[in-house]
Order: sequence, then C-alpha cells, then structure tokens
Amino acid sequence: MPVARSWVCRETYVTPRRPFEKYWLDQELKLIGEYGLWNKREVWRVKFTLAKIRKAARELLTLDEKDQWRLFEGNALLHRLVRIGVLDEGKMKLDYILELKIEDFLECPDSGLQAGPSQVHSPRLGPHPPKTHPCEEASGEHPFLHFSSGLPEAY
Repeated sequence: MPVARSWVCRETYVTPRRPFEKYWLDQELKLIGEYGLWNKREVWRVKFTLAKIRKAARELLTLDEKDQWRLFEGNALLHRLVRIGVLDEGKMKLDYILELKIEDFLECPDSGLQAGPSQVHSPRLGPHPPKTHPCEEASGEHPFLHFSSGLPEAY
C-alpha cells in the first residue's frame, strides 16, 4: 500500500493582490529591466523576503529594549544582514531594517536573491565581463551552441 507523502514546502513568493495596477506594473518592469531579472516572480520573491525581515524587526521593536529575546534575535538578524551585505556595519539597529528597500537586496552580491550568477547587473558593481565561451543548451533532442559575443577564433 502506498504511503502518503507530505508535500509541505516553504512559500517563496506571494503574488500581488492587484497585479494589473499601472503603478505596480511599471515598478516591477523597471526592476526587471534594471537588474536583469528573468520574470516577475523573482521581484515578488525579493519583496516577500524583505517583508518577512521587516516583520521580524517590527515584532522585535515592540519588545522592551533589555528583553533577552529582542537582544538575541535582533543581533542575529542584524549580523545576518551585515554578513550578506544588505546593511552597513554603522547601521546595526533594528530601525534601519525598516528603511530597507528592494534595491538594497538586488544590489548586494551575496544576498542570494539575484536571478543568477551573471544575470544581475548592478550599477554599483560595474559591467560584467563579456562571455566568449559557448553555452550549450538542450532544445528537445538537438543541443546547439550559442555565443553571446560572436564566434570565437577556433570556429
């Protein structure tokens, strides 16, 4: 007899309540174009992560400043954000977490929230080096090569 498997998986993004409002469409398309994201789901994923971090900071700010839980969890949250490069060392307060924006996550290279290793172009980090090696892609049964900056000398 088959055993029922649990399909519990973590939620990674939340779709907007009103996805076709012009303001949100323009903002999402601007982020996709500016940072080289593949689709809107990646924008929603960053927004969801930022919302969870800001929610944790808001809950910690409601506690007393000397509360053990606030000190322990607040320091852990702040050190995590400093380690991935979202927050500066001089801004290690919970109040500064509430000022974070989506762009802060997309611009830092170690946040793990970008589209891919060579997809995100951050204006602060400078342009990516050109690709000259071929990328092999499988399209159905026939793999093909494409070059992003022309054919190399060997071909």
